Amino acid sequence: MGRLVAYTANRRDGLEAALRFERHALRPPATKSEAAWGIAFYQGDEVLHKKRPLPAGSAPEWTDLGGGVSTDCALMHLREPTVGDFRTENTHPFRFRRWTFAHQGTVSAFADLREGLLDGLPDFLRRNVRGETDSELFFHHVLSGLHRRGALEVATPAREQVIAALSESAATLRAMAREHSSDPSGLTCVLTDGHLTLGLCEGAPLYYVERRGPLPNDEPSPRPGSPQHAAVLRYVMVTTGSAPPMNYQSVPRGGVVVVDRDLNVDVSIPHG
Repeated sequence: MGRLVAYTANRRDGLEAALRFERHALRPPATKSEAAWGIAFYQGDEVLHKKRPLPAGSAPEWTDLGGGVSTDCALMHLREPTVGDFRTENTHPFRFRRWTFAHQGTVSAFADLREGLLDGLPDFLRRNVRGETDSELFFHHVLSGLHRRGALEVATPAREQVIAALSESAATLRAMAREHSSDPSGLTCVLTDGHLTLGLCEGAPLYYVERRGPLPNDEPSPRPGSPQHAAVLRYVMVTTGSAPPMNYQSVPRGGVVVVDRDLNVDVSIPHG
């Protein structure tokens, strides 16, 4: 079973401490087969990636992936493949310009839908598809929805536009899959541009927690004179899991959790 984790904070030096503090809540089970994991993180206007393979039977620690990373917004994913092999192009998070995306679940009847999903994309997005996964095509359909709304390139898209693009894409995939299979699609995912982070709960359960205050024994100390000196670490962590970790809040099925750069959290269920 895969796992996704999203992190938004008020400081760039707290990710490793936050991952240590949340280790029991975030720890995925040992992988049953070969797997892969990755992180996308933001440093100003730049988006960086790290992706690594995992042997069968490993019990990964997120601090191994996020250690030494300086960022106030990150998206992490552990993938045990159901569609596509272990190539880097098939490993989450996926990226297009400043947008990054990770998905947990499987689009039902994807083999029957793949060509139609590709054909439904604008040319510039179709050319950007590199791998074989349902997740990457799901992402590109969200990007297509943002493009139609004029929200793909703007510096600060309205959250209503981003929610609409994410929800519309999930609804389209569900409807297309129902024409070929009665099996439900798992469409839980997280999308971020480094400013807004959105998590859609459509399959795997999704949870979040807000932390505001020092982390016992783990609070990093900003360098004196730095812009973040003396700022108490605050962050929001969003994750999937089979059961809610202690103190985490559940996102209702069909709901979207939105975290903004001021660490305000809003949970809604889009209409339609």
